[in-house]
Amino acid sequence: VLPVVNLRLRFGLEFQEPTRRTKWVIARAAQGSSRTVALVVDAVTDVFGTANHTERQVPHLASGDDQRGITQVFAYAGDLIFVLDPLLVAASAFNLDKRQLTLPPPAAGTPG
Repeated sequence: VLPVVNLRLRFGLEFQEPTRRTKWVIARAAQGSSRTVALVVDAVTDVFGTANHTERQVPHLASGDDQRGITQVFAYAGDLIFVLDPLLVAASAFNLDKRQLTLPPPAAGTPG
């Protein structure tokens, strides 16, 4: 069982119904950590290594930058690629008290 974080909602964007391009990225929070999270993203277009790409300074976007979870920025193929800290991005999901989560009762006529 993994916490699932929809990055659209996490970054304050409007919810969109999943499409064929929507992907789930499974990320380990840190090397050697047992904490893992599933990140729902609009699409995955490419996978690259950072060794041969220019690292840029993480831009100051607004208040709350420390909560955003962006740890690095790289220039890649004419775009900026943001590297996220999965532990920070998913912190709210990891901090849920599972004992407080309750499911609504099943609707009448449905198996329990």
